[in-house]
Amino acid sequence: MKLHHIRDVSAVAETGSLRAAGRLLGITQPAISRSIRDIENDLGAPLFERHVNGVCLTPIGQAFLRRAEVIQSEMRRARDEVDQLKGNFVGQASMAMSSGAAIALTSRIVRSFRRKYPKALLRMRQDFFQPVERSIKSGEIDFYLGAYDQALSSTSLSVEHIADNQRVIIARAGHPLGNARSIGELRSAQWIRPSLANRPDETAFEEIFVRAGLPRPDIVLHTTSTIMTILAIADSDLLSFLPVQWLESPLIKSFVQAIPIADVTFACPPLCIVRRSDLPLTPVAQHLYDLARNAAMNYAMDRKVPAEPTALQGCAAVLAE
Repeated sequence: MKLHHIRDVSAVAETGSLRAAGRLLGITQPAISRSIRDIENDLGAPLFERHVNGVCLTPIGQAFLRRAEVIQSEMRRARDEVDQLKGNFVGQASMAMSSGAAIALTSRIVRSFRRKYPKALLRMRQDFFQPVERSIKSGEIDFYLGAYDQALSSTSLSVEHIADNQRVIIARAGHPLGNARSIGELRSAQWIRPSLANRPDETAFEEIFVRAGLPRPDIVLHTTSTIMTILAIADSDLLSFLPVQWLESPLIKSFVQAIPIADVTFACPPLCIVRRSDLPLTPVAQHLYDLARNAAMNYAMDRKVPAEPTALQGCAAVLAE
């Protein structure tokens, strides 16, 4: 088995086609077909199932790909680390952030990183932890910063708690319910439910109304996009419950407002920073990790929750998801 075999299996799995994988890698289809056949013969097992629309991984192929992704990531890191130890600060570093962390921290992270390593590639992804967990474990992503359910902790991951989180109810500027102070005043509202870090969070929101003796909220829109949620709020009377950092963005705060409900709070998983525990980062990736961690801790300290906050003050004081 050679490294190009691993590369070819990854390309075919990504594209779902031998021809498309060949185009991606700049080699002919017969060459990549021969490569896949060689490695399947070497392993004594099929990695792909052939069908009329292309190919898909077999269960053995899926297991092989998980290992292959780790090998590819470690080879990239090895090259990057050697270059960086020689004083050539090139290569790449990567991180994922949840939406609130991205809004609060992206500009200061990018600015500081680019100042230190102008020739390195910085890769950033906005997502929750579960969709990026595999990429962290394979080494494709160096670490994650954002809302994290600590019940998901794994022995292969290092998890550091940064701050507790809450959300706030957000409406368009000038909303007729903008001065509401209790959840009961919102009983007639219609809601956008954004995708949250986990399903229990979505259920917990509805239970707030039930515990207050109110009907379940009238949820008329479910989104998976930050942009879609903000556009829908800004152009309608729909409400949503979102990280308070959304109110801090210069691009957003001019056309949305918080509704300062005082009788309930909207908790969410704490802000954490998560990385693999069994392997050191490259020097450039370690700098990015330290920079992001310090930025998040400073942000949380600047907005430290007072002893007995109101719901809105509590939301404004901590870093939400």
